[in-house]
Amino acid sequence: ALAAALAERKAPEAPLDVYGAARPYVVAALGRALNRPLVVVTARSARARQWVDELRIWLPDEVPVYNFADPDALPYERIPWAPETRQRRLEALVGLLSWSGPTRATPLAPIAVASARGLMQMTLPAREMRLALRPVRQGQAFDLDRMLLNWVGLGYESAAVVETPGQFSRRGGIVDIWPPNLRRPVRVELFGDEVDSLRTFDPSTQRTLERITETMVGPASEALPRLGERAGERLATLDLDTCHPPARIEFEREIEALRNGSGFRNLEWYIPYLYSNPGILADYLPAENAHLIVEDAGELLASLADL
Repeated sequence: ALAAALAERKAPEAPLDVYGAARPYVVAALGRALNRPLVVVTARSARARQWVDELRIWLPDEVPVYNFADPDALPYERIPWAPETRQRRLEALVGLLSWSGPTRATPLAPIAVASARGLMQMTLPAREMRLALRPVRQGQAFDLDRMLLNWVGLGYESAAVVETPGQFSRRGGIVDIWPPNLRRPVRVELFGDEVDSLRTFDPSTQRTLERITETMVGPASEALPRLGERAGERLATLDLDTCHPPARIEFEREIEALRNGSGFRNLEWYIPYLYSNPGILADYLPAENAHLIVEDAGELLASLADL
């Protein structure tokens, strides 16, 4: 009855009185019945991870279940985000944004789970994400120098060997890249200015795994270095004279890197300066045929107020 009501876009008039242990099962069943993107918001990080584990038990492997992870740093804390954190968050954003209905490649709609802290962290606007997403297909024309420059502007780091998400490497006519929105890195083999083949590979052994015909390359960070010049203008208004000297030197070095369009470890700290209107997870839900599910609204509001 609940699934039938939601299919007709009729939200429940009152909170559903469902036992905590049964909630992931109910959401999994709704996901299968509706086949629409779902976002679950809960108060605590540990509970969000528990949701993800239980949803993966109740759902078939083909259903994408994402953990929209908490940022590694508290507000105003200058701790670099781990590659795994970037990957989990960007996976969720790209998965939700890319869904436009069932297709042969993606027949089942995604489900994302976020805690209060994960939800509150500002991210790149959905419009910027759409502009950053680029397909790479077999047989496609490929301007290597231009593409590498574009990847640097999206936050990718050049490396001798690709081992973590957000890196790329070039060896003659072979380019390896690991977009954080993908589980595995991709090896692009070129023939002249054309993509000859695409293969996924194991980053630990560097051995190819399977051949693919197309992949989607998204940004390496929620903060895009290519917008750094705009951010540099806003940061120029800050008064750094009263900073502790080592902190001032670090700020000045990072601001100069932003103006040059290059990335660095603390890049996400500058999200409010890179975007005049930063986005949030809910912006990535489709305008129609999607649902936001809140677990324990009272507890969630208390967590938001604490944060």
